[in-house]
Amino acid sequence: MNAALDVPTTYPRQLTHPDNLDSPNPNEARKRVAVFGSFHGGFHVLNTLLTDFREEARVVGVATDNPEHLFTNAEKRLWKYPHTREEEGMVIRYHAQPVDATRVPEELSEFRTMFSAFHHFRPEEARAVLADAVRKRQGIGVFEGTHNSLWGWLAMLLVPLMVLLTTPFIRPFHWSRLLWTYLIPVVPLVSLFDGLVSSLRTYNVRELRELTEALDAKNFQWEIGEVKSTAGPIPITYLIGVPVGLET
Repeated sequence: MNAALDVPTTYPRQLTHPDNLDSPNPNEARKRVAVFGSFHGGFHVLNTLLTDFREEARVVGVATDNPEHLFTNAEKRLWKYPHTREEEGMVIRYHAQPVDATRVPEELSEFRTMFSAFHHFRPEEARAVLADAVRKRQGIGVFEGTHNSLWGWLAMLLVPLMVLLTTPFIRPFHWSRLLWTYLIPVVPLVSLFDGLVSSLRTYNVRELRELTEALDAKNFQWEIGEVKSTAGPIPITYLIGVPVGLET
């Protein structure tokens, strides 16, 4: 689960819908998406899906490792959106064993997503991740909030300040966190290093296209680009691949 640095204080109107079930509309072109992750920093991923990608994706549920937040269901760990029974089960169940993203087990046959994680793979590994999805005819979506640009680097310089400002409010509270943040500022420095390295390693649109062009994926449809983020000046870089003829 992703680390928590900032906690949103307001939420989009879409996040307050009552919990209920509905039937998928077969004529709806949008992809129905269930998201997994921690919902401090992960909130911004949901906000992007609900705003910048609202024409392409419909969020139907999400699992979180912190069910105490008011905007989650503590029992089901499910966002309060209209969803089907099958989608509810998809959010709740999980795979207990580690998964090699370059060789995903056959029984895991859902649409694959990676949020702010693809830059951890070297080019040959990233290509293998995409190739595995193509080979098994499974859709895949890659989304990156970091950006290898001047704006992306400058944004990372603000991370230590964010750590200093938000650390006292992180729960559960630990005195050791104050020690390693203020007296011995290891956490801010490590966060800065991690952010800068992540930005430098993030694939741009051209590099993502080069990865897909190297694949034998004639029956696969790719959409690669950038979309303006509502959270700041840094755009969200995305890659979405689906087998031709895959039903939505």
